[in-house]
Amino acid sequence: MEVTERAPIDVARGAVERRDWDGAIRAFASADPRDLTPADLEAWGWACRWSMRYDDGLDVLQRAAEAYASDPEATNDAARVLLWLAYLHGQATRMSVAFGLAQRASELLADLEEGPPHAFLSVLLALVPAMDGDDDAALPLLDEAID
Repeated sequence: MEVTERAPIDVARGAVERRDWDGAIRAFASADPRDLTPADLEAWGWACRWSMRYDDGLDVLQRAAEAYASDPEATNDAARVLLWLAYLHGQATRMSVAFGLAQRASELLADLEEGPPHAFLSVLLALVPAMDGDDDAALPLLDEAID
């Protein structure tokens, strides 16, 4: 019986399904970059985050956002990942980076039908005045997210 070796990308995707984050990271890293889809990059980035490899996760999520943005059919996905990146950079108090990412996401969303990424953007924007205790500025943004 001949045993065939699985391609690293298949190993990585299987590891993600099993929530074997370290196995996924190793397999994604050894995969041919040409085999990586934007969704693979996103899964790799989250695997890094869940394995407490935060900076690696940010780098790979940035690559995922760029890959999604290169596909006109994946603009919502690009904006969604950029918004997560903005949130994560904000958590790390890298506010100028967070604002830049949120601005880029906002630009991508400007011409799209309203959906979940628009609500996510409103929530992120509401966090800034809310953290300063300015409920009068935060609440309209949260109302916008709900609408």
